[in-house]
Amino acid sequence: MKRTIATILAASLTSFTLAQDATTAPAQKAPTEKAMEKAPTPQALLQKNMELMGGKDAWMKIKDITMKGEFVVTGAGMGGPLMIRQKAPNQQLTTINISGIGEIKEGFDGTNAWDLNPMTGPTLKKGVALEQAARSAKFSALLNPLDGLTEARTTGIVEFGEQPCWEVVAKGPGGVVKMYFSKSTSSMSGMSMTADSPMGPLNVITEMKDMKKFGDVSVTTKMTVSMMGQSQTITITDVTFDPIDPSVFDLPPQIATMVKARDEAKKKADSEKPAVPAVTAE
Repeated sequence: MKRTIATILAASLTSFTLAQDATTAPAQKAPTEKAMEKAPTPQALLQKNMELMGGKDAWMKIKDITMKGEFVVTGAGMGGPLMIRQKAPNQQLTTINISGIGEIKEGFDGTNAWDLNPMTGPTLKKGVALEQAARSAKFSALLNPLDGLTEARTTGIVEFGEQPCWEVVAKGPGGVVKMYFSKSTSSMSGMSMTADSPMGPLNVITEMKDMKKFGDVSVTTKMTVSMMGQSQTITITDVTFDPIDPSVFDLPPQIATMVKARDEAKKKADSEKPAVPAVTAE
């Protein structure tokens, strides 16, 4: 049970940072030919969404961002304060304090992705989980959610979050990523993706609402993340852009020890590889 809860929390945070009350994939209706003829490109949809967020020029001036709020597991009586800190170009640290569990941290220092969880212990991410963490930590992803994804295309209009949305489908670490943009407002309404977890790949759906202005830019302040028949709500109440001390993203001692052991093991394995015979021309 503890591992299941830990998996849900980790996948929720991954989905939130990649994005920005269904428990299955959103109901979709086949797009009509007329809708397909007028379908905007993914880039056009992102451009409109960026304009609603304050514009590219305003976001380009930001190098550090700190978001504070609350994390609640719906119906489980669990939750607590949340803080996400991000520094350009690609450092990130998320901290939540869950009542009855303790402090959970998830970070990326530019090279290593990790988490500290009192239910599962320290973890050093690898494979798809590492790729997803690296992508979510990229500051450029705030400006372009398609950064790091390939083969993006607009497939038509579907129902998402009880409203008609343009659906954009792309390929990313772990599989297909789907983004939904409100047909009426052009704002990004949510996404669906496969997140890597200790229990294997999980389908995660994130619904995004309540865009609010902080300083010269606007951000989504409420997200409902659904997976495994559970839903969690993340509500952002405060956003600041003050410089963050780089030491905030230093590896915790437990993780630093794991990184050292990993690097030493790799170095030893490389040194034990048989030498490749040199080929000389006759």
